[in-house]
Amino acid sequence: MNLLTRIFGTTLLYFYTISLLLSYMITNFHTYTIIFGCHLRQLMRDETLYKKIGLKIQEIRLQKNLSQQDLAAKCNFEKSNMSRVEAGRVNSTVSTLNKIAKGLDVNIIELFKF
Repeated sequence: MNLLTRIFGTTLLYFYTISLLLSYMITNFHTYTIIFGCHLRQLMRDETLYKKIGLKIQEIRLQKNLSQQDLAAKCNFEKSNMSRVEAGRVNSTVSTLNKIAKGLDVNIIELFKF
């Protein structure tokens, strides 16, 4: 009997806590929309930037008649990593972009001219 009381007591407390949290979020919906909306817009801008850089890398690579495999080898990367960078699916570090620029034999600033 004591075990059942503890289980049901814990479950009721859990549901009560969840209901309070939901109630708070509903009453403050506008605030959450502003906070999460701004964060989502920032993420979308970041993803657009990653794609632009990736497309620029691809453009330069194709101008120099290099395959992804060739460029990846010059940069000491796996081809799959180079593919993700060009597709804009990763947030590349400055160090990574510098290696790619060297592999393409261009100044790193060229990767940002779009």
